Amino acid sequence: MSGSALLHVDSLSMHRSDQAVGKRLVLDALNLTLFPASTVALIGPSGSGKSTLLRLLNRLEDPDAGQIYFSGQNINEFSPLELRCLVGLVLQKPFMFPGSVSDNLIYSFKARGLPLPSDEEIEKVSAVCAIASDMLQQPARKLSVGQQQRVSLARTLLNRPKLLLLDEPTSSLDPDTADLVLRRLVELTRQDALSLLIVTHDHQLARRHADRIFVMQNGSVVEQSEGADHAKN
Repeated sequence: MSGSALLHVDSLSMHRSDQAVGKRLVLDALNLTLFPASTVALIGPSGSGKSTLLRLLNRLEDPDAGQIYFSGQNINEFSPLELRCLVGLVLQKPFMFPGSVSDNLIYSFKARGLPLPSDEEIEKVSAVCAIASDMLQQPARKLSVGQQQRVSLARTLLNRPKLLLLDEPTSSLDPDTADLVLRRLVELTRQDALSLLIVTHDHQLARRHADRIFVMQNGSVVEQSEGADHAKN
């Protein structure tokens, strides 16, 4: 395991129950390493294990075998709350708490009894996620799915994670907004030493924004390459 790695996945395996075949192998001794301030895209067909991997990295589930290390420490040594602040997960289907967009952005801080983020911090993440100031007082549950995706992303960013896991983060956004949000997120990787792990079916988006692209198939990484735009630079 590299001492400078932010995340190291070592021989991770996971099965799912399947009525037709009994147990189905979802992850097959998968190995993966991410470094600080990097952007990695995971692409591959549906059922290749991409979303399952994100859930394991955030400890929404535990693997059948293998280990996950974050900053050199086994993730089982973190409390789930501590880990999920360091490793933020934004799911494809966003969940909104009752109240306004602003209420949602500060929800976790109130729930944990922590000082609320400053106006400047909220403005910063709102700009990254293309959330206009007049959206902040709108009822979050009445927003479009695309708007809720951006609120969910901003809410996670406010926790200042070191690693951000994004499961099809732009699936409900129009192409221009998707490109804008991803470009601003990649800028954050340089400014705030944030790393991104993005699951996407959009190969062009992956090539434009990722430093490296990992192709998954049948629960394993079968190919690695540089993002085309990064390879040109």
